[in-house]
Amino acid sequence: MRKKKVLSLKKRRRSILLSSEDLEALNILLKTDLSLNDAFDIIKNKKNAQAFATITERLKNGELIEVIFQDHLEGELKVSFKAFSSYLSFKKTLDLILTIKEREGQLLRNVAKEIAYPLGLLSFSLIGIYLFNSYCFDPLLGSMGQLTSGLDSLYIFKNLLDLAITVVFIVMLVILSMILYFLRPKKMVLAYVILQKYLPNSVLKEYLTSQFVLFFKECYMIGLKTKDSIEVLKHLHFKPLIAFMASNVDKGLLDGKGMVGAMHNPYLDERIERFIKIALYSGEMSAMLEGYLVQFQNRFKRYCQKWSKAIQLLSYCLIGLVIIFIYQILFIPMGIIGGL
Repeated sequence: MRKKKVLSLKKRRRSILLSSEDLEALNILLKTDLSLNDAFDIIKNKKNAQAFATITERLKNGELIEVIFQDHLEGELKVSFKAFSSYLSFKKTLDLILTIKEREGQLLRNVAKEIAYPLGLLSFSLIGIYLFNSYCFDPLLGSMGQLTSGLDSLYIFKNLLDLAITVVFIVMLVILSMILYFLRPKKMVLAYVILQKYLPNSVLKEYLTSQFVLFFKECYMIGLKTKDSIEVLKHLHFKPLIAFMASNVDKGLLDGKGMVGAMHNPYLDERIERFIKIALYSGEMSAMLEGYLVQFQNRFKRYCQKWSKAIQLLSYCLIGLVIIFIYQILFIPMGIIGGL
């Protein structure tokens, strides 16, 4: 009975979470100065009716909407809403977290679009080579071994292929293990510090700087002061690397370096200094921050395209190598007949 009760509570808990579509619709309606209850009535349906009824009831009981709404969000949206709602109104917080989510998702979709096919092709090639080497190689050579004994070079090739496949899978396993280990929030910062020590100009540094700039820009656009924006970003525990960067910038500001000097640290892309300097002189902070983001997206797209072509070339080479090898085996009988 107790287990059934727990499951029932979990099911009820999931049913009151608001979907992305609900949040986006609510954000649009609130921008038209509709009241919260009127917005609820317009977008209410069977799936979200319970959530809206719960929110309305708790509001009548005197609870704050900033506190209530957190219980109807999940994942990063919940954490980010909680962080930003301490500094912003409900409407501004909702708009901010949805804007950031959309911008982050757009970049990830663009990356996936560029590298999904090459990575799929490479995976297919590696799996195909592994299956061929494991299940087709020996039968083919065995059948040809009855016709000729001059297959030593092919067996050497097979052994080298076995070794290469083993090395590739070990490397992939090591990389996957390291990724899983350093994905923990406390280890992310350590991994990034070590990486920047040996690879100070990595594309990861540019990507993380762009994420920091995105959050900072949206805070600025929504009306937060620079100091408050940095303070919010320092407490984004679900984004430990952004919080780490914000802490370094805050340290520079406390040391009296100014905004440009604070941005000059080994964990931020050096290009951002130039954009901040121009922004301070021109008074167009949001435009310059957006300019940095646009330039990064263009650089990152070219970077992905370059690696995409390299991965495709590698895949084609692997496939071609196997095809050439199969042809060599199949032409053995022709060589024997020609020698008679």
